[in-house]
Amino acid sequence: MNKKSIDDLAKVLNERISLIANKPDSIELGTIQPDMSLKIDTFAMPIKKGDYLIADFTAQVEFPVWSLVGVGEYPVDKEGKPIEGVDIYHTAQTRWDWEQSTVEKVNIKIKPELKSGDRVLVVWVNQHRDPIIICKVVSG
Repeated sequence: MNKKSIDDLAKVLNERISLIANKPDSIELGTIQPDMSLKIDTFAMPIKKGDYLIADFTAQVEFPVWSLVGVGEYPVDKEGKPIEGVDIYHTAQTRWDWEQSTVEKVNIKIKPELKSGDRVLVVWVNQHRDPIIICKVVSG
């Protein structure tokens, strides 16, 4: 390779590196792979699990006034399962009424629901160095 070819190659590489370094943050689509790596649609190599971030949201949930009709069963354990070896009793059919209420600081966990094949929305930050999965994307 002659000096001119090397200089031309260096110039192209420098321009490409500058373009990538100055690229603004962006939003892209990707797919979770079987090994939980993240494959961005516009990037050939998957990003291995642990090298991408996942958004975690705090929300507030508001429940309207509502009712539920059913039969109660007792005694039960903390999970609501009948206790073995104990006589089980049932209430008469009953209606339970709940008043409107708000639950503060509800944590919406996205990460545990991600699985192979999921389509995700990815936001790039910090000069396109850090990918963050914002949410799953499904067809409408």
